[in-house]
Amino acid sequence: MAKLKIRKDRTPVVLRKLAKAETNGRVARRLLAIANALAGMSRAEAAESAGMDRQTLRDWVIRYNEYGVDGLCDRWNGGPPPLLTMSMHPTTMGRILRRLDLSRQKARASHPMKDPAAAAAFKKSPRSYLQNSPDMTGSRLAKRAR
Repeated sequence: MAKLKIRKDRTPVVLRKLAKAETNGRVARRLLAIANALAGMSRAEAAESAGMDRQTLRDWVIRYNEYGVDGLCDRWNGGPPPLLTMSMHPTTMGRILRRLDLSRQKARASHPMKDPAAAAAFKKSPRSYLQNSPDMTGSRLAKRAR
């Protein structure tokens, strides 16, 4: 199999300077790997020094040969469009979710007779609550405290 040629319009020194000035770390690593390969390092060593596989370096060399340094940037395509939008009516969303075999998540209900003061007092001192409890005698409480 023929060795893949790397375009030589930039020297390894220039590529290293570009990598140093690059703000995107991923692009900088790719530039350094290509510079190392251009400088005579084996493809496997150049790839390993940049934290990638030899095959991955080959893919980036192909993109570099075709597009130059701009080809080393990630190209995110955004993914598929969202199935639900925020402008949909809640009942419509409920029907769509049921059709997708999903359920709408709701916040946990709070009891209308809930006493926040009693809950706060219990959180502050659970021992006083346990001491006043009829099923906890003093000896059992002392054993539990140990």
